[in-house]
Amino acid sequence: MRLLIVGALAPAFVFGVVTVAMAAVQRDTQNMLISAGAAAVFSGIGMWTWWSTRAKPNMWTSTVSIAGWVPAGFFVMMATGSGIEEELGWSETTFFVAVAVVAVGLALLGWLPARSAARMVLADLSSEVVDSALDVTFTARGKDADRLTVTPESLDVVVRPTSARKVTHSVPLSDVTGVAVRTEPDGGEYPLAGTSMRVPPGDVVVVDLREGQLVFAADDAHRVREFVEARVRRWANAAEG
Repeated sequence: MRLLIVGALAPAFVFGVVTVAMAAVQRDTQNMLISAGAAAVFSGIGMWTWWSTRAKPNMWTSTVSIAGWVPAGFFVMMATGSGIEEELGWSETTFFVAVAVVAVGLALLGWLPARSAARMVLADLSSEVVDSALDVTFTARGKDADRLTVTPESLDVVVRPTSARKVTHSVPLSDVTGVAVRTEPDGGEYPLAGTSMRVPPGDVVVVDLREGQLVFAADDAHRVREFVEARVRRWANAAEG
């Protein structure tokens, strides 16, 4: 979470420091106030991206990085229209290179911490992740790219997420009676909530339910099985008190 907060706030802070300094060089009090206000707004955007996706590590890299791209774009517009290169005595080429470096740096300040935080969480799915409130999403093999999200209380499935025929279905962890991995030599289709999930050949996770089964073609079926089992055990232990 600390890395996420860094990714959410650091770009706004650096943007504020750089743009206020630029306005100070030009002795432009109005632009100093505008820069400080914009930095405050970008801090708010960064905190919103962090708060709205704090439980969804699969979304951190794409969402929290917005906190870097927005001030980066705004900085380019402010810098290129400021005319400060003349006061600094820089050539046009030197100035535009400097603007590009700062803009890329702002973007990376949002993207890199978010990416690192997501990789730390999703790489090993440790016991700390099992016991946390995080929702972990796995994407199935195959052209449909079905998704399975394991929350602390349920298994949420999205069938054909990019299609107009998208179907969502949620299974409480209390309905899970067993989890296993098996190999599908030829693939097939399995019913689920009024639709069917197409499964390509290869290893699949089979979740036994009180009524029926959930068959999911995970990239790393054994890893998904272990995580689902751990979440089910955690839920059962919590239910027993």
